[in-house]
Amino acid sequence: MKKILMVLVSICLISPFNTTAEASTSKVWWDGAELKPGQIGRVTITKGAMLFKLEKNSYLSPVRYLNPGEVFRVYTTKVNRDIPLYGLGGNLYVAQEPGTTPGYLKYETPSKVKLALVNKPSSISETPSSIVMWDNAELKPGQIGRITATDGNPPLLKINEEGKEILVRYLNPGEVYRVYTYTSGHYGDNHYGVGGGLYIYKNERIKYETPSKEKLALANKK
Repeated sequence: MKKILMVLVSICLISPFNTTAEASTSKVWWDGAELKPGQIGRVTITKGAMLFKLEKNSYLSPVRYLNPGEVFRVYTTKVNRDIPLYGLGGNLYVAQEPGTTPGYLKYETPSKVKLALVNKPSSISETPSSIVMWDNAELKPGQIGRITATDGNPPLLKINEEGKEILVRYLNPGEVYRVYTYTSGHYGDNHYGVGGGLYIYKNERIKYETPSKEKLALANKK
């Protein structure tokens, strides 16, 4: 009986399906910190800054003062009232205030290789029933709609490491992008977030559509 127990214990220890070992090797590290799925960069507070919550009316409500040395993961970038913002998750942001930064915030991005690793599909293949389709395209978790370039060449934009808005490229008519966020500003600077820190301003050269509530619920079910 003892021999049988010893054999079973040995099998458990050397089994390639050991869940603890698998979990430890699936993490992607960036300078000693885990890179999370959806993360596009990090900000380091260098001279002190304010943490804000973005309210529904686009008002930035102060949450607390951030001390030099604090580091935060960044999941999105956007512009609100001409001020570049870094999204930390949970509708919390730090602002790259014109005239005072860079110098107060340091924004960095990981390599494309690390980003690809952390966002790679799961090794467990999805069943067809787990994929939600919307007009022959997969509806992704977190997606709220899509935009189609209809006329002219609307610009695709992002915020660079200095907190400045830069042009990535112009879109061609017929190009379609998934939309994950929508920001409404007081000065007509409404824009759609299309993931990866990229966004497109709302204008007459694009068409915005949303899926049904039922499809959104299915795509975002736990």
